[in-house]
Amino acid sequence: MTLPPGYVWIERGRGTAFSLVEAREWVEGALSRGSLHDLAAERSRKTLRGRGPVHVVTVAGVERVVRHFLRGGLPARVLRDRFLRTGASRPLRELRASETARGAGIPTPRVVAGAVYPAGMFYRADLVTDYVAGSRTLAEIMLDDTALEAREEALRAAGELTRRMATIGLEHSDLNARNILLVRVPDGLEAHLVDLDRCSVPATARPISPAPMLSRLTRSLEKIARSRGAKAPTRKELDILRTAARLVGGSR
Repeated sequence: MTLPPGYVWIERGRGTAFSLVEAREWVEGALSRGSLHDLAAERSRKTLRGRGPVHVVTVAGVERVVRHFLRGGLPARVLRDRFLRTGASRPLRELRASETARGAGIPTPRVVAGAVYPAGMFYRADLVTDYVAGSRTLAEIMLDDTALEAREEALRAAGELTRRMATIGLEHSDLNARNILLVRVPDGLEAHLVDLDRCSVPATARPISPAPMLSRLTRSLEKIARSRGAKAPTRKELDILRTAARLVGGSR
């Protein structure tokens, strides 16, 4: 894959990476010592909740987020953080999807760097993105906020994000309540999409139905509520989500 303008390839130690020019020195130093995630764990200013620990560190004078790619679902029990060395790597897939989304005006953190560590027929990988300060996941809002207005506002913003993704044909095969970040802006809440390595990116923008993504998001909301003994989204709340995504009628 040809990197977008402003990015460079780096090979050092046991890894191969790409990076924004401004972050090259940090990435080279991290690879020399082991991995991007290892260095981030040492220098972490804050650790966020995710599938695994996600560290906030200063890279090139700016706060960034560093995460290690982990498997989900049943494959995680065996492979955990290993991916087959076929096709584009997870960091490159995330970079491509992020550039497509940002180019279409969809809020998503800029990818700063990504690294791959080959191991036989598998690889492990890390990713560095900009930090979205003051954000909360949709899951956190639905679990922690009891105010109806706060829940409805968050779901409306998530639905609008899904609509914008569907408009350009960007489909996230694992859209869930933890990879939608909500940020307070002057006009209300703005939804940001994260973890884009599972996105399908069309060669040219073309509208798709938001229904599959909304179904996955709904299941995620209900599953998280059950696991925490929290209030599940009501039919009215889900209708707000669907209406914001311009999906009206049909089943839940």
